[in-house]
Amino acid sequence: MVSGLQLSKHGSTPFEDPALYRSLVGALQYINITRPDVSYSVNNLCQFMHSPTVAHFHALKRVLRYLKGTMHLGLQLRQSPTLVVNGFSDADWAGSPDDRRSTHGYCIFLGSNLVSWCSKKQRVVSQSSTESEYRGLVVATAEITWLQHLLQELHVHLPKPLKLWKGDRGRCKDCKIIPNENLTIHHKFLMMNLKIKQQGRKKALYERSRIK
Repeated sequence: MVSGLQLSKHGSTPFEDPALYRSLVGALQYINITRPDVSYSVNNLCQFMHSPTVAHFHALKRVLRYLKGTMHLGLQLRQSPTLVVNGFSDADWAGSPDDRRSTHGYCIFLGSNLVSWCSKKQRVVSQSSTESEYRGLVVATAEITWLQHLLQELHVHLPKPLKLWKGDRGRCKDCKIIPNENLTIHHKFLMMNLKIKQQGRKKALYERSRIK
């Protein structure tokens, strides 16, 4: 898909063969197992399987042409000198033009190997870019914590603490991830912290309006 392209269920004529669209997009979901580079595009296309349009089918064909031209690429696992776990999380804000919901994504590396990744639209509408980033961090933290417990059960020693990095630092100034041996960020705590900060901003704006 073209960078920055926002697909919508409006603005284009309905596709004449919805069954073909559903069949092709359904097949693309299996490619995510070895091609994480198309995870976002496939997730975006899956959101319009109930009523695809011509614009959606054009975007689908672009993904297929990309895969045809990059058949030599794939997910490769190599021996890594160190078993250091690094996670990367990012999220947009109100990226969907239809319901204004945000999309978050993460990828987790064990050494130099990519072992887990995800791109998914958030279930609720975020009121700010900070809230969108927080929700993405919560999902990434749950995954990286699960990976930590799995490695512990397999008696795999991690030489360094787990690290979770967030993208777009300017949009999430209130987020601070301090990695430690027991990396846990509780969703309830994060949302409570976010609500307190939002209430503080609203109160400050209210006081300014009263002064005026």
